[in-house]
Amino acid sequence: MRGSGKSTLTRKLATMPEYDRKIVFDINGEWKGSHHVFSFEEFSNVWRKIFNEDQFTIVIGIPYGQSQEEIQALASQVSSLVYRTGKESELYTCLIFEEAQFYFPTYNLSPELFSLLTVGRHGYLNIIANTQRPAQIHKTLISQSADVYIGKLFEMNDIKYLMGTIGDTALDAKNLQSGEFIHYKIGEGATEIICVF
Repeated sequence: MRGSGKSTLTRKLATMPEYDRKIVFDINGEWKGSHHVFSFEEFSNVWRKIFNEDQFTIVIGIPYGQSQEEIQALASQVSSLVYRTGKESELYTCLIFEEAQFYFPTYNLSPELFSLLTVGRHGYLNIIANTQRPAQIHKTLISQSADVYIGKLFEMNDIKYLMGTIGDTALDAKNLQSGEFIHYKIGEGATEIICVF
């Protein structure tokens, strides 16, 4: 839910050393970075200069009012370029998707973004994605994740959707406080409660 701390959690995860190379798709205008761009052309110009650097944050600002098709097209172009150059440089890059439902919708996921979810690791890519509406996210994003963090949820559609992947643990999300998250490790079934505030 709004105010649960998902943006705070995303920022904390992004400070881990393995995420020193970051590209943020910023739909809410909340991120700062060493480079700020607003189109694929601007991103491509910056990327050519820095893709071999050990540390950077490129923020891709998503203009207000862009359609989901335009947002997915931009993300597809960026991820395809980063995937190709990642295989050359062998340096991991983390792609951060704020409000992931715009990029990885339940239906009509672009082929490039589907490939990102399923084989992105072969291009040295990591993903951090957050959303207020899990039921609007393509199941591949959740099933391919190593870790899922669930904040307080009220909508039964969202809880039922998550139950399809992580089981009854999703029911506990109704009882969380603001800033608390269930940390679920996919494939292990291990859970813990963390607090980000």
